[in-house]
Amino acid sequence: MLKKVQVISKETIKPSSPTPQNLHSLQLSLLDQIAPQIYNHLLLFYSKNPPQALTQLKSSLSKTLTCFYPLAGRIKESKDDNTLYVECNDEGVEFIQARAEAELDSVLLQPPIDQFSELLPIRASDFRYGDPLLRCSSLGSNVVASRGLSMSHLIADGASMAMFLNRWADVARGLDLRPAPRFDSMATFPPRPQFIDQAPKRAQPASGQPAAAIRRFVMSSRAIARLRGGSYDRVHAPTRVEAVSALVLRCLVRARGKKRPVAKHSVNLRRKLSPPLSDESFGNMWISVAAVGKLAVGDGCDDGGGQGLLEEALRNGVRKVDEEYVRRKAEEKWLGRDGMDGVVVGESETWIFSSWCRMPWYQTDFGWGEPEWLGCGIRDMKDVCILVDTKDGDGMEVWLWLRAEEMEKVARDPEFLDFISS
Repeated sequence: MLKKVQVISKETIKPSSPTPQNLHSLQLSLLDQIAPQIYNHLLLFYSKNPPQALTQLKSSLSKTLTCFYPLAGRIKESKDDNTLYVECNDEGVEFIQARAEAELDSVLLQPPIDQFSELLPIRASDFRYGDPLLRCSSLGSNVVASRGLSMSHLIADGASMAMFLNRWADVARGLDLRPAPRFDSMATFPPRPQFIDQAPKRAQPASGQPAAAIRRFVMSSRAIARLRGGSYDRVHAPTRVEAVSALVLRCLVRARGKKRPVAKHSVNLRRKLSPPLSDESFGNMWISVAAVGKLAVGDGCDDGGGQGLLEEALRNGVRKVDEEYVRRKAEEKWLGRDGMDGVVVGESETWIFSSWCRMPWYQTDFGWGEPEWLGCGIRDMKDVCILVDTKDGDGMEVWLWLRAEEMEKVARDPEFLDFISS
């Protein structure tokens, strides 16, 4: 439990050296343009908070921004061709210092998810053109520290956030910024003009609609191995993400009573294209694929083979992703025809799944040790599932954003309880 969260200071951090004139404009790619207009939020919790931490964080952030210079700029709309671009003007990023009373053990045992917004640089998730692309926060107490990051989804995906955090931490420890990030996605996915009838519309919540309940569940490596085992052979055994996603989706179907489960799962494109994109490619390098299940309400692991249908749908959806598929889906979303591969609207409901697994969150060492835990700070979502590795890299955390009554049904689902440890 966090007590007496108090903001101490707010300031703007700018790159330690000015951005060269020839780099003052960066076009957003088509995949950037169709990304959600929100901030992605992340919190890292540490057991140590040395006296020099704050100064070290701010000076290393300033140095890191010299290579990640677009993050210190602002998104603008070009008057020449109506495309979006980042004006790399070194306007800077927002940095907030806060203080709170807290104990690390209590944070780890009972994560104060409802208080996460108090620790983030900005409480709202909505992003507007002209807002800072990056906001950072540092909260310190005698026994626990947190580092918050809010980065615009219009310029970065989860892999890009992890890249930035690790480079920032490297600089804080006195290491070089190598390899440097590559801002080259617009060459592969050129931007489209912003026409009124084509620009993606921002979803607006219904008036009076209650906020989603947020819960986090933990699965041990043993439970995941048991889940992946099932009745599969080695050739067709699902991946960790496929198996856990399918388990969650089966429970969601039973909670909501829908017969045609549809999951839209994000896929990292960096290794999907030919030739592959660099791991240092910064930006939105992902696309959603629709996995349409065939389970009826009440189906579970004992249906004589039904367990594998959702995993198979997820695997088939991911396997069909190639450059042609990405371009077609990006164009459909841009034009407002974001179809789901033959699914008829009204016959199904869609849940959004995203995997943050195998990303180096727990390697973010600023000089006082690796984080003890990370938390997803996004609040303004519903019907969303984010999967994150546990610190040991073998278990998994399942973060859910659902209607309160559905959350309670999922939390009591017998199959779900069979695999969840907390």
